[in-house]
Amino acid sequence: MGLSLKRKIIVFMGAKDVGKTTLINALFPSIAVDFKEPRFFRDYKLEEARYVREVCGSEDVLEILAYSISTWSIFAVMLVFDVTRKSTLYSLEKWHMLVPGGVKVFLVGNKIDLPDREVLEDDIAELADKLGVKYYLVSAATGEGIDALKRDLLGEKVPVVEKTVKEEVAKEIAPVKASTMKKEYLPIPLETTPSRAGLTELEIKILDLIDGRRSASDIARELGLTVHSVMVFLKRLHAKGKIKDIQVIIV
Repeated sequence: MGLSLKRKIIVFMGAKDVGKTTLINALFPSIAVDFKEPRFFRDYKLEEARYVREVCGSEDVLEILAYSISTWSIFAVMLVFDVTRKSTLYSLEKWHMLVPGGVKVFLVGNKIDLPDREVLEDDIAELADKLGVKYYLVSAATGEGIDALKRDLLGEKVPVVEKTVKEEVAKEIAPVKASTMKKEYLPIPLETTPSRAGLTELEIKILDLIDGRRSASDIARELGLTVHSVMVFLKRLHAKGKIKDIQVIIV
């Protein structure tokens, strides 16, 4: 079940041109968005006392917001960056400093549909680890990743289109194809307990869960991370000699 949105605001922050407005439109299609950059911030009403607040991407507003943001009734903050511009990722540290304690924060990489991606997932995972938040990679333009983000934000189930009887029958008689098989990644621990020296807190948490039975998906579920994020840290642990191997299992 998602957190209550009653009398709460969902705040979208990030540099200019990272696609905050398009992301709002993708998450909440019923909102008639304004694509002009707000002077300070712009509110969109969802229902009753629920709002989406888009903050101006200029860093000039940081000082102004520092005096007022603590009075906002915030439900969640979306820290949005553009995966084709690395500077937009690291600028979010300044925005994150404004977020009051106890607020759920989402680190959102937008525009994954575009070529020439400049931001590496290792960089994203590192910042997410530093800020203590979960990250998402989406395309507000194509809709990729939007359903998962909205589900985690609002606790809503993504609607599933019902299949016709004909489709269900075809599914029953169709042969199983190799493409339906799913890959799982199984980290294999060392025979001796590795030193935790030099590891981050999150790396230690992941390392503690590696027992030769838990897959990357299992670890992701237990820690509330994405599988992609866990895989980034597993590769780091393997490179540091903290785990023996990462095996691929077809299930």
